[in-house]
Amino acid sequence: MFEKNSKLKNNRRKIIISKQPIFKCENSSFVFKTQNNKNFINIPVILSNNGNKNWPLPCYFACLEDSSEIKGKTVKIIKTTGEPGTKADFNIKIDLSNINKSGEYSSVWSLRDENGDFFGPKVTFKVKDIF
Repeated sequence: MFEKNSKLKNNRRKIIISKQPIFKCENSSFVFKTQNNKNFINIPVILSNNGNKNWPLPCYFACLEDSSEIKGKTVKIIKTTGEPGTKADFNIKIDLSNINKSGEYSSVWSLRDENGDFFGPKVTFKVKDIF
């Protein structure tokens, strides 16, 4: 569908979609059950650079708010060199304060550089909320 390294404009952000995998999220298929007794839940994330280029530093893992039903707080990834073959291990926070009924909700994330440009594949986390 997209040419290699196609660029899409998404409001004020640029999203680069590449056929070559730039990173892999090793735990993106989790479904979390909550009781909605907190405004945020923490989700552990492990990303590995399986491309052939360094990630730009500083590097962030950010919620794609236009694609997400529930939002999350951007995380600056500080414990990685971003070199091919390295991993980044950190937590993200997803905001549950706007959930007002039981259901499954998605939060879509990707890597972002300091200029606000997203790169690499999208990662979707599912949260199942039970009241």
